[in-house]
Parts: sequence; structure tokens; C-alpha cells
Amino acid sequence: MIRIHHFPGGVHPREGRGGKTQMSCLPIQEAPLPSRVAIPLKQHIGAPCAPLVKKGDRVLLGQKIGDVTGGLGCPVHSSVSGTVISLDEKSTPSGQRIVNVVIENDMKNELSPEIRPFGKKLTEADFEEIVGIVREAGISGMGGATFPTYAKLNSARGKVSRMIVNCAECEPFI
Repeated sequence: MIRIHHFPGGVHPREGRGGKTQMSCLPIQEAPLPSRVAIPLKQHIGAPCAPLVKKGDRVLLGQKIGDVTGGLGCPVHSSVSGTVISLDEKSTPSGQRIVNVVIENDMKNELSPEIRPFGKKLTEADFEEIVGIVREAGISGMGGATFPTYAKLNSARGKVSRMIVNCAECEPFI
């Protein structure tokens, strides 16, 4: 596969848990909201998603905009509310061509009704319910392979009694 972009060196923040670092000296700032987002319909290992929206559709924050109908993969959700202005094929940094849902942000951040509390304690849920929640949330690993977490859970069925979740994977100062 041909790489389109190459960023030599990367970011190497100065070490220093106890002392001041380059980042700890700076004030926290809120990033401005983008006026337009392009959300790739493949953010995981496995099959790309089929779009669930089309040009002109109104979408809400957290709404599922793409899903994998068969095989390994995770659904993709909108990070903004607004209007779908196009579905465009764009190149990823690795050179792969992926369909992106391009959304004009209305800056309202209207939350999708799909985003709601589970409704009961996880200790009261069965295995399939928990795996379903994780799959529908589109959760995948961040360690390079971006393997769908629901598939990892399915492979552990009957083999483990406890699960430890590292929700800060790849954070530079773990």
C-alpha cells in the first residue's frame, strides 16, 4: 500500500510526571467547533460501513451514520448535528480510499435519541446485551489494529470471569 503522507519524527513530549512538562505549562483552551466534518465510514479493522444517511439528511450528535452489515466491523456515529452535504470517497493517510460522510455542522450539538442510558445495572445484563451495547457504540481498540471490542469480548466468552478495561489506551503519560 502506498503512503500518501509521511510525518517523520512524530510528537515527543518531554517526560516528567512530577515536574513541569511542555504541555502542563500551557493553559487549557477549548478547541473551536469545525464548521464541516468529514467522517470516514471505516475507523476499524474489517469491512467498511455502508452509509445509513444520504445527501440532504439531517443528522444528530451520536446518530449512527454507517454500519457493517456482515463480517467484522463497527458502526460509525456522527460527531456533530447538522446536514449531510455529500458522501465523498477520500484517501486515508495509508492511501486507502474510504467513503466519508461530509456534514455541515449546525453548531447546535443536538443529541440523538439513540444516546440514552442502558436502563439497568450491568450486573443485571446478560452477556449478549453487554456485547450488543459495545458493538452499537462502535468501540474499537486504539492500539494500531483498531480491532472491534465486541469481537474481543465474544472471543473471551466462557474463558474469563472478570474484565479490566483500560480506557486511557495510548495516552502518553500512563
